[in-house]
Order: sequence, then structure tokens, then C-alpha cells
Amino acid sequence: MNNNKKISSVFTYSYFWIAIIIPVSLSSLLMSFIFINDGLSIEWPNKETLSVFLEYMNVPLWILGSALPLATLATANFRALQFQSNLNYQKRTIERQEFEHKIDLYHKELTLFREKFSAVIFNGNFKCIRPEDATLIFTRFYPKPTKKEDPYFEIDIKK
Repeated sequence: MNNNKKISSVFTYSYFWIAIIIPVSLSSLLMSFIFINDGLSIEWPNKETLSVFLEYMNVPLWILGSALPLATLATANFRALQFQSNLNYQKRTIERQEFEHKIDLYHKELTLFREKFSAVIFNGNFKCIRPEDATLIFTRFYPKPTKKEDPYFEIDIKK
């Protein structure tokens, strides 16, 4: 099954309906073959007729009874697919938030660098370097993160 396809409900999930339809149709087919081939007749239910019915229809009833466990398995599979799609969505959201956090940190560091750089230029009476050059100098040393995989401003926990 294509995982990119969005399934809104278990009742629109094709494996669920397959798990129900195949046992029901197979048991109905077997019941009709048994009914026709053995020359059974329809009678009012009593102890003897129910005994005969259970004797002849034992296998088709077992097949019919397997529809519920198979539908349960299909439903569990559907829930697992939903859970995996939710995990993928959360992973994408976390990666986006981490990237936005890196960008925020970058701009905060740039603001702090500009303030400190301007104070150093002003207190040192430098004539060749202007305080407006702080952004250019900072961006030359620390390029702005452009991808989620950029290693800038990551803390290495192992060190």
C-alpha cells in the first residue's frame, strides 16, 4: 500500500474490507454448495435441525468466524500506519523548530556581536573600521545557517 495516501478512517482502509469480504464470501459460497449438493431443506429451527446445521456447516462457520480476527488485525495495521505518520509529522515539526531556533540564535549572536563591536570601535578610537562593519565581519566568520543539517552553533555533547 502507498504510505503517501492519506486514509481518514478504518472503514476506507482497503485491507479492512478485504479481511471482512473474503471470509464472508468464501463461507457463503461453501454454505450454498453444501446446501445444494447435500439436498438440505429449510425447516423451522429445533434441536435436530440445529444439530444437522452445525454438522454440515461447521467449516463455513469457522471461516465466517475468522472475519472478526482478520478485521482486527487490519485495524491494528491501520492504527500502526496512523501512528507512524504522526511520528513522521512530529519529526518534521521538531526539525523545523530546531532550524528556526538556530536562526534565532544566529541573529541574537549577531546583535550581541554588533553591540560589543561598536563599543570596542568607539572606545578604541579606531578610524579605519566603522561600527556598521560589524555585520559584515560577523557574517564572514559565521555564515548564516541555510539548511537543517548545518553544523553551526551545535553543541557537541561528547566533548
